[in-house]
Amino acid sequence: MKNVSTFLGAIIVIVTLVVGLKFVGFNIWAYFGPKEAAVERQIFEGTKVYNDGMVRDLENLMMEYKKSSKEEKVSLREVVLHRFSVYPIEKLPSNLKSFYIDLKSDAQGEVEGETK
Repeated sequence: MKNVSTFLGAIIVIVTLVVGLKFVGFNIWAYFGPKEAAVERQIFEGTKVYNDGMVRDLENLMMEYKKSSKEEKVSLREVVLHRFSVYPIEKLPSNLKSFYIDLKSDAQGEVEGETK
C-alpha cells in the first residue's frame, strides 16, 4: 500500500511540476516574445534586401503615378503617400525624396484649398 501511495504522490508532483513549468514558460514568453519580435523587425528593416525592395516598390509607385491620368492621380495620391510614410525619408534616394515632398505639398494644398 505504501508503494501505491508513493507512486500516486510522485505522479501528482510530476504533473503539478509540468503544469507549473508550462505556466511559467508561457508567462515568460508573453513578456519577452513581443520584445524579441520587435528586435527581429528592426533587424529585418535594416537589411539591404528590405531597403532595396522598398526603394524599388516606391519607384514603381512613382512611375505608375506619373503615367496615370488626372482622375487616377487623385485616387492614387493617398495610396502613394501612405506607402511613402512607412519608410524613413532620409533613406530615400533624391528623386524619390523630391517626388514625395512635391506630392505631399500638393496634397496639403488641396486640403487647404477645400477648407477655405
